[in-house]
Amino acid sequence: MSELQSANNAIRILLFRKAELIAQQLLRQLADTTSHLRKNEASAVIGALAGMESDIENLRTLMVLVRDSFQTKNSKEEL
Repeated sequence: MSELQSANNAIRILLFRKAELIAQQLLRQLADTTSHLRKNEASAVIGALAGMESDIENLRTLMVLVRDSFQTKNSKEEL
């Protein structure tokens, strides 16, 4: 594997790890939201949802970067 391929692979791995961390955070926020919904706590639901839109956009941006900048395996776009 060339130096460039190694560097690209390392960056790709880091991007996926960051995306995974964001996804885990989103799942925690959704779990909090569900808990507040069960308790009929409207303000708490709104608070739990705060920031999720930007986290989702960040996750999407990371995946678009991976798709557009790095070759990906098992990608439907490559089939």
